[in-house]
This record gives sequence, structure tokens and C-alpha cells, in this order.
Amino acid sequence: MNKTGILTGCMAAFALLAVSVTVDAAAKRVSFISCENMKADNIAATVKNDYLQNQLQRWSDDQKALGQNDPVAWVNVKDMHHNGDTWVVPLVVRGKKQDLHYQVTVDCKAGSADYQR
Repeated sequence: MNKTGILTGCMAAFALLAVSVTVDAAAKRVSFISCENMKADNIAATVKNDYLQNQLQRWSDDQKALGQNDPVAWVNVKDMHHNGDTWVVPLVVRGKKQDLHYQVTVDCKAGSADYQR
């Protein structure tokens, strides 16, 4: 094998790795219920339920990474913070294969949530 072939192969492998990292790092924006008058406990429960009942069913990459369709999810309310109507909610989802950690940014006024791994 010549040096050009090896270099081309390495560059292709690096490009694929960069693309896969970019996909994982991309936020997944979803619609979210109006939560302007909710307290932290209620927002935490709503984020957890939204993930388990709605998003997990749509995101096959999460199902594969977790290794199951019925994982356990939780939010530590003490780790949540907010600025006005925007909340940052740390969501942990435990599966058979691994745990997934999301920072979920909930915009109560806009009715949206961004799931960021």
C-alpha cells in the first residue's frame, strides 16, 4: 500500500469520526408544554416523562445506545437552574448498555425543549 492510500484512508476515517461526534453533539429540539407557572419539581417530572413517553420512541439512536426501550430516567432538582422562563434540566437515562446524560434547555415561553448530550 502506498503512502497516499494510507493518508487518504486516515483522512476518511477522521472525517467519519468528526461527523459522528457532530451528530451526537447536536441538540434535538422538540415541542414542550407551556410551563410558565410551574415549579422546578413539576418541570423536572415533565422533562422526564416527555423523554420516556415521547422522545425515546422517536430516537432510535438512543434506544440502541441504551440497549433497551424501557430505561430508567431521573432529574436531580438541586442541579436545575433557570433564568426567567428558561430552565436547564440535567436528565440522566440509564439503560442496560450505558447511561445517557442530557442537558435539557426548556423555554417555557416558546414551548420548546432542546435535548443536548
